[in-house]
Amino acid sequence: MLLPLGQLSLHGTDLGRGRPLLLLHGFAQSSYCWEEVSARLPDYRRIALDLKGCGDSDKPRDGAYRVSDQARLVLAAVKALDLPEVVLIGHSLGGAVALAVAAELQRAGAPRLRGLVLLNAASFPQRMPWALQVLRLPLLGELCAHRAPAKLAVRIAFRLAYCDRSRLSEALVTEHARCLNLPGARAALLATARRLTAEPVWELVPKIATPALVLWGRHDPLVPLAVGKQLAAALPHARLEILEECGHYPQQEEPEETARLIGEFLADVQ
Repeated sequence: MLLPLGQLSLHGTDLGRGRPLLLLHGFAQSSYCWEEVSARLPDYRRIALDLKGCGDSDKPRDGAYRVSDQARLVLAAVKALDLPEVVLIGHSLGGAVALAVAAELQRAGAPRLRGLVLLNAASFPQRMPWALQVLRLPLLGELCAHRAPAKLAVRIAFRLAYCDRSRLSEALVTEHARCLNLPGARAALLATARRLTAEPVWELVPKIATPALVLWGRHDPLVPLAVGKQLAAALPHARLEILEECGHYPQQEEPEETARLIGEFLADVQ
């Protein structure tokens, strides 16, 4: 699926029928990360987008890579897809974007926001992971972003954030390396890294009244469980589920259990 949105287009997949689920990936990822979870939710319409600058979506050098910039495009995609209702599912950076989109959908009242699922979501203030600290440095950030071999960089990034590295698939590494080598991808990665903390997303959280599932890997070294507990406590209607043997990527490390928990949540918000 290629979705034209004014001056740029977002790529994604649109599979199945039923209640729409809109899936938003994390930093330096793509919609590919949802494949295993999506396949386990066949009773729903699963729309997985590549965020601006990621996957096969457009990668303009316009500097507009804040959470709010991504959220505006996601809202435009929701409108273009003419969805009467939607459940938002966001991981990591995609979780922050999902929070911003949820707040706006709730304010506007249409389409109807039926639920919110947040996986290891960037949300409350925390210590920045060291790799992002490096990318944010002048000169050194440019050097690392533009010169690192794609497959090596992707493999190292995933291995550092997985709880059980044996669960990391070669297909996942290969696909994300392909995306990193696309024209404009590394500049977009750098621009995103340098704008991650530009906005206080956490201020939106107490205002989001929709039912929410907060799903977290206990051994996440990037967005620690303490953030997940804070997020679940701040959302008015949320429950927290912890995957005991999981790191930063529940949808990749524990796809079966992640899909089961999401499916149970969706059944509760029918």
